[in-house]
Amino acid sequence: NKKLHTMTLLQDKYRSQRITTDELSKLREEINAATDEVLEASMRKEWNDIDDDETDRYHTETKNIWQRIEKQINPARKSPWSIAWKWTQIAAVIMFPILLFVAYQLYDENASLTGKTTTFSTHQGEKANIVLPDGTCILLNENTVLSYNTDHFQGRRREIAFEGEASFQVAKDAHRPFVVKSQELSVQVLGTTFNLLARKDDDIAKLALLSGKVDLASPVSHQSKRITPKQIAVLDKSTGHISVYNAEDEMQEVTAWQRNEIVFRDAPLIKVISTIEKNYGVKFVFKTTPNMADVFTGTMLSNDLNENLRILEQSYHVKSTLCNKTITITSQSLD
Repeated sequence: NKKLHTMTLLQDKYRSQRITTDELSKLREEINAATDEVLEASMRKEWNDIDDDETDRYHTETKNIWQRIEKQINPARKSPWSIAWKWTQIAAVIMFPILLFVAYQLYDENASLTGKTTTFSTHQGEKANIVLPDGTCILLNENTVLSYNTDHFQGRRREIAFEGEASFQVAKDAHRPFVVKSQELSVQVLGTTFNLLARKDDDIAKLALLSGKVDLASPVSHQSKRITPKQIAVLDKSTGHISVYNAEDEMQEVTAWQRNEIVFRDAPLIKVISTIEKNYGVKFVFKTTPNMADVFTGTMLSNDLNENLRILEQSYHVKSTLCNKTITITSQSLD
């Protein structure tokens, strides 16, 4: 590209202090007339070309400038305007690479903001399979929202916003991390399979890792933990504290929702009842009161209420009647 080549030559002359007045005007005109694409390409090239040798050159040039100042600026002989002009030259040399970097960062951020935002959501009783542009496969559980900016999948990293529960199979890309941003947490991976439960109204968030590696971070405590397979991380949203433990025997329980199952392990009956109420949108009314502290271990279904009521009847010797979203529990009649 001729315009990019011309701009690069003039920038090189500017940094090396070999630019003439006419060339400086030409550089200004080229920048003002350049398209966003040309500016981005130019700034990206400038930033990538800066290496350690060039950084050392900037330090050397700055040191030489200060030495010239000490020799040439004499307050008794120089006018204030002359001194001001010298300081302007110094600022231009020092600030140019800094401004170039800042301009590129701002341009990159603004470009991302202009991208299209895509949102997926599920309601009560719904699940959804989605595939992101990078090939990442995600199974959304009910009452979950996931959104992403399309430009974030074309830049330096893949980032999504998330609230709810989902299973992630992240496509591997060693050069572009996959980042999940949710309330009071951030998850960063390169390629892995994990389950994330992060609902807005819950006090904790839970991440279960099936394969790969995951970094879980809290912006509240600035704590970060590396999670390895068969481990579960629990994040306290109020404090930002992250606890990690080995949980190979809990993996089936964590992923049960993907199989339309609800797994209970030594759960008190009152928790079983509240889980059924929440999952099916029903209300229990007890005409007889079983011991709510009794523990239950077993598997129920998240899509078959009648089967779950049959399990309760057999386990606790009660009778259930469903009418208008109300489940009435009575004693079993003796034959």
